[in-house]
Amino acid sequence: MRIGQFKGELVALIFQMIFILYALSGVVYENGLITNILMIFSVLLSTYYCVLSNLRYSNKFLRILTIFITLYVIYFFLSSNQIVFSIVGTPITKLYTLKVVLFAISSFFPFYYIANKYDYSIYNKKIVLFYLILFFISIVKYITRRNELDFEGVEGGLNVAYTFVACLPIAAIFMKKKFIYYTIIGILMLLIIAAMKRGAIIVGLMMILVCIYHALKMKSKVNSNRITNVIVVIFFAAILSLVAYNSVVTNEALLNRFAEISEGGSGRDMIYTTLLNKWIEPDDATSFLFGYGMNATVKFTGFFAHNDWLEVAITCGLLGVIIYIMMIYRLYKYGKTNEDYIGKTIVMMIVVAWLVSSLFSMFYSSTLTFVYMMLTGIILGNNDRKIRKNFNN
Repeated sequence: MRIGQFKGELVALIFQMIFILYALSGVVYENGLITNILMIFSVLLSTYYCVLSNLRYSNKFLRILTIFITLYVIYFFLSSNQIVFSIVGTPITKLYTLKVVLFAISSFFPFYYIANKYDYSIYNKKIVLFYLILFFISIVKYITRRNELDFEGVEGGLNVAYTFVACLPIAAIFMKKKFIYYTIIGILMLLIIAAMKRGAIIVGLMMILVCIYHALKMKSKVNSNRITNVIVVIFFAAILSLVAYNSVVTNEALLNRFAEISEGGSGRDMIYTTLLNKWIEPDDATSFLFGYGMNATVKFTGFFAHNDWLEVAITCGLLGVIIYIMMIYRLYKYGKTNEDYIGKTIVMMIVVAWLVSSLFSMFYSSTLTFVYMMLTGIILGNNDRKIRKNFNN
């Protein structure tokens, strides 16, 4: 292995270990000093690769993501220093918010740089190992926190469900190995349902639909016996659907949680209405165009928006919303044009997860987005490297 290649893999391993150690919080140690050190170290190292990538490469998603991050950094310095308190009395500082956002989405840069400069792809065995470790940590969290659910009057599911959702893209790597592929999807979907998190179930189902759709298209393209392969895919999809359906309809507590959506969705209707009115009927035009600053959603409602679009609109105004749209659209375009079909599938799964999560939850400010951006960086960087190599040849 060349020295450069070894260096690239070492940096990738460091970032993967950072997230694994972060994921161990709540299992091996409590949130606090260690998680803060991990996040700050990750952000500083990612910033270095952000500068390096922008100086060396020209990728539109890279540029727009950099602009979005820069916008948040600017708002960090422009926003007031006051501490806002959530509805439950938790103090929230602008430093906390910036740290979470940067940790979540800046992981794109080191993996993009490494994949662009060296031969590092999603088929690297260390990627699979990373997902296996993350999966087992999630299982431990699920088991240890299962008793937290009150089946007499459930107030919320287990957030570990979103970690199972983040593991779904690994299934696409095994698209050519049908048994492993559908086993991974089936196990993860059952765990997502068992964790009883409505948003995670919806996002997971949408990602699986994308995965199955692309599996059908791939089978029809690469194999001569197209009809047989389509039947196999449909058969496995039908089995998964029946198992998932049976898991849902026999879970009364989960059905009750879905029924709560029509009653306001855990208060989201109030939050959305308040924030939307605050944006479209602002005190002045400046607030509509440039927002109210960091943590303004908590200031106005006592909660973060639980909707990326409203969070960006209230924080950064119309300017932020436009940049956010451009960022997702550019990733979608890369997904459509990616020559590697499995890489294309994973990017489209991430786009769907991003879009769906952004409507009723958080994506760009969720620490789990680290995993999605890691894959995005690897796929886009590897694709750009191949294009450059073919052009030079």
